[in-house]
Amino acid sequence: MISKLYFKHLIYLGLSVCMTLNPATLYPNTQKEDSLLNILEFQKDTARINTLNKLAWYYNSHHNEKAEVMAISAFEEAEKINYLEGINDAHRRLADYYRQSNQFSKAQEHLIAVLKSEKNANDTVAILKTYVGLGNLYIGIDDNNKAEANYKRALDLTIKMANWKYYAIVCNNLGQVNENLSKFEEAKDFYLKGLSKENPTQLSPNYLNLLQNIGSAHYYLDNIDSAFYYNNKIKEIALKQNNPSLLAGVFQNEGVYLEGNYDYRAAISSYQKAFTYAQKTNDLISIQDLYSNIMLCYGYLGEIDSLDLYYEKSYYINQDNIKAKTDKAIHELSIQYEVEKKEQNLTLALKEQEKMELSNELKQTAIYILLAVIAIIGLLVFIFYILYQEKQKLIQLQVEAKNSEIESLIKDQEISIYSAQIEGVEKERKRIAQDLHDKIGGLLATIKLQFEGADGINDKSIENVKSLVNESIKTVRSISHDISDGRVDEMGLIPAIENLKNTVTDSGKMSFDLFLDNYHNSLSVWKEREIFKLLLELISNTLKHAEANHIVLQINVIDKSIHLTFEDNGIGFDHSKVINGLGMRTISQRVDNLHGSWYIDSKPKHGTTVVIEIPLK
Repeated sequence: MISKLYFKHLIYLGLSVCMTLNPATLYPNTQKEDSLLNILEFQKDTARINTLNKLAWYYNSHHNEKAEVMAISAFEEAEKINYLEGINDAHRRLADYYRQSNQFSKAQEHLIAVLKSEKNANDTVAILKTYVGLGNLYIGIDDNNKAEANYKRALDLTIKMANWKYYAIVCNNLGQVNENLSKFEEAKDFYLKGLSKENPTQLSPNYLNLLQNIGSAHYYLDNIDSAFYYNNKIKEIALKQNNPSLLAGVFQNEGVYLEGNYDYRAAISSYQKAFTYAQKTNDLISIQDLYSNIMLCYGYLGEIDSLDLYYEKSYYINQDNIKAKTDKAIHELSIQYEVEKKEQNLTLALKEQEKMELSNELKQTAIYILLAVIAIIGLLVFIFYILYQEKQKLIQLQVEAKNSEIESLIKDQEISIYSAQIEGVEKERKRIAQDLHDKIGGLLATIKLQFEGADGINDKSIENVKSLVNESIKTVRSISHDISDGRVDEMGLIPAIENLKNTVTDSGKMSFDLFLDNYHNSLSVWKEREIFKLLLELISNTLKHAEANHIVLQINVIDKSIHLTFEDNGIGFDHSKVINGLGMRTISQRVDNLHGSWYIDSKPKHGTTVVIEIPLK
């Protein structure tokens, strides 16, 4: 079984990345940008080069292109005076900038240049960090073989230096590389080696990550009991710390492992616990994953109503995710605007310091420019407002004209439509009353007879009554389900199917190909609703019985009929032996209600194909 684990398998960078690509460890008391710019003018030689590298680090941390300019300046000035430390720092700043800018080949060139210099100086600690940095860089471009080679070189150095802290981190990275290459046994061995050098009392992030990764490796090796063992160790720590984020991940992984054991009820329970903690951290992505996992568990159990419920929840949380991402993007743009505004102010301040005699003139000029910008912006806003008002008036006129056009048509059809609505409501009431009388009434009468005819209450009579009550509940649920399905009414058939496809695909358990041809909302709402229920029934049967991992659905309009072709690559079955099953009867009844026709083609081990034809009118 393939399921989505909560924890992303991190290339655990730890201190190694910071020291390799980031001067924060070299400059623990790095000054702010404005003070660095102020002192830069009066510095020379190594002091000036160091300040340029500090500024490059500052701009790198803010994803600013000025980082490249500062680092290049530092590199060129350091080369002129042969200042090796400044050259290497500039190489690291440029490597960091190009890595963040996805210019991996340039980042590689600068890291290799640093490595060559460090080897000449025989600086073992620096060489170790650069090897880890190269490994991280290659992971970023999915070159796992090169990443593994550099991590192994780093591992050899940690053993030579007896530096077990870095040894544990590098083992974790090597385990992840092997997991990326599907070498799960080798990955597990590296994780265990790293864990052996960690102090369990310190509960470092690398220690927790190693526990998770060992459990993951066991899961992919089908050692589910071992996966549970390591997940439970993390659970104990998370419960002691009362860490909602960690607990959400632990219970979600527990659900995945239970699902791997086909214990879908227990898996649903664990997913619901994970959901409680994910809500506390407002982790919308995890909440959506949990809804999808719960939905598919109900699918495997064949509980269509619950599957349908969690599909709706997954759909709406997806909308919340989109909104959250949009809000985050707007927030980041706002921050970027503020940073750029601050940079402009600092640049003006530096120029005022360089040319004190022109300060008053520059201030006056800045005021004029600001007023001009405000005036231009105000004018543009006013123009846009006027244009918007005119556009709204035009739209209103068009709407009024269109309303006038169709008003006469509406009046002509109102009486006939109202009569048809009354007739439809009356028929629906009679049908529901008939169902309640024939189905529920009969079942309740039988329950009554069970009690009246029994000399005393015994296990057999109790079991009979329980069976009848359960059948009554199912019948009421069926009648309720037949009355309405608001989601298709709200979205339309095709968007509802596309959202269902996305939910199934995002679960990671099954791929879903959808092909649409020439369908333009040609059916009534009632027919679209019935077709959607048909598709839910087919998907539920596939999840419950077929053991498939791929679905294909084609929707075509041919000769005034809509054709639905549903295929899966599951184990298939002898349909002559199950034609009277509940699922088959349900499908057959729905097709008959739509005045359509259908046939099924399935053989053991050859998958299943269902073709349904429904007239458009």
